[in-house]
Amino acid sequence: DRMPRSIPLERQSEGTEFLLGNPFMAHINIRKFLNENSNVISDIQIYRNGSYVTVKADGTSSAINVPVLIKPMEAVFITAKNRVSDITVTLSEDMITQAAGSNVRKASNALSRIYLNARRNNQISSCVVLQSVSAQDGYRSGEDAFLLIESEAKPEVAVYTAADGEALSIQCVHSASRIPVGFFMKSEGRVELSFQTQGNDWDGWRFVDSQTGKRYSLTENITLDDVASGSGRFYLEKED
Repeated sequence: DRMPRSIPLERQSEGTEFLLGNPFMAHINIRKFLNENSNVISDIQIYRNGSYVTVKADGTSSAINVPVLIKPMEAVFITAKNRVSDITVTLSEDMITQAAGSNVRKASNALSRIYLNARRNNQISSCVVLQSVSAQDGYRSGEDAFLLIESEAKPEVAVYTAADGEALSIQCVHSASRIPVGFFMKSEGRVELSFQTQGNDWDGWRFVDSQTGKRYSLTENITLDDVASGSGRFYLEKED
């Protein structure tokens, strides 16, 4: 992918908080990110040492040790200046850096990835799985990002993958051949599911419904009935 990149963010209702996942296997400089997105962003909330801290564009923070970088694959909350249902943020080459001792690459297209996009009642939720030789298949802090559900407005649907009992919106895997997929549902019902893949590593993978026994190609747009919250029914599986 070429830089700069515009990333659209959506929420189910009007508000100011949006969830942003760092799509790079490299760090993002927080101050540069906030300064270059000053038209829509006023501050950022980032999880450090067991709680969320706020970092502003001028470098001030609610933390003693101010975080200066967003880690690879880390999810953070950003705050729009106005109540809206969607915003667009920009990521540029100037924001991307490597922390001391890090061997991650700048190139965002260095990873093979699959996006899962779920729709219900005209609301959309997405999660992503990335394949990397440096990843591990289980949950690892700083590599994977938790699914975060807004307390003020529960979504109609939220899709996630699962590892070690954790619901993830961003997951990195190394050699996994089966990846559980789950949904958070406001109420049980029908979900439309589609996929976007980048790279050839997802050739031969299928989406499986263990309740019906159906196996779907990742090129299909799928309609799933009677979907309930949880991660025991569906999974991605690599065929032999």
